[in-house]
Amino acid sequence: MKRRAVFLDRDDTLIRNAGVAPGGDLGDPALVELLPGAHEACVMLVEAGYALFVVTNQGGVARGRFTEDDVLEVHQRLNTLLDEMITDFRYCPFHPKGTLPQYTKEHPWRKPQPGMLFDLADNHAIDLTSSWMIGDAPRDCEAGKAAGCSTILITEDTSAPDSANVDHTAPSLLDAAQHVLASQEHQATTITLHPMAQGLADERVRASVEAAAYALAERNGVHILSLSVLPDRLTASVEGPEIVAVGFATELRRTTDTWHAGRTGRTLWKGPTEA
Repeated sequence: MKRRAVFLDRDDTLIRNAGVAPGGDLGDPALVELLPGAHEACVMLVEAGYALFVVTNQGGVARGRFTEDDVLEVHQRLNTLLDEMITDFRYCPFHPKGTLPQYTKEHPWRKPQPGMLFDLADNHAIDLTSSWMIGDAPRDCEAGKAAGCSTILITEDTSAPDSANVDHTAPSLLDAAQHVLASQEHQATTITLHPMAQGLADERVRASVEAAAYALAERNGVHILSLSVLPDRLTASVEGPEIVAVGFATELRRTTDTWHAGRTGRTLWKGPTEA
């Protein structure tokens, strides 16, 4: 089952950058300082079932202001401050106007190109259409939109966005996270599974299926709004779009079919999943 994610820009989205380092190139872990509300925002998103990833342009490497090792140290410090809530990082050290020849070029990972998001999606089984990109620059939203994500631009000007790449504006990461969660509340899909004859007649089987559903949801970051396991059907309301609910139901069907067949020699479910 694919995961939902929030892709986060780094500088002036998670950590303070403006006025901290020369030219906006922060390569010193000692200068890493979380912006107000950033930690709280990440907690909210993780608790809502989103995996968090950082995607950042680091042209300071191409300019010779710091090294890739410095970037990694900054990210280690950042994740320490965030209690290891960031699942993975991607950075682009290339810039077409760099001073170091090996880094002086355009690259598909450099935002506004979506290469970093695509790479993370491939490596972490992310459903991009159920995910978000949040950053403080239009290029962040352009990269997110090109990858198929919803986008939020962090800006003091929170009037209606004038770009097709920007779905929403927010004054801070905390406000952006609150918007993600509020949008999520309006997305719920109900799925129904029908058992084979007498498949759920046994109360112990129903209890096992219910336990499996909650365990699977927790493992995959799926939020179950309601779950009913009756002798003639299983009905669950899952937070998120249909692709999330159907993916959850497919995995639940496979897992419980395997378990039931091992006990009885018969599969548990019949017919297609209804969503």
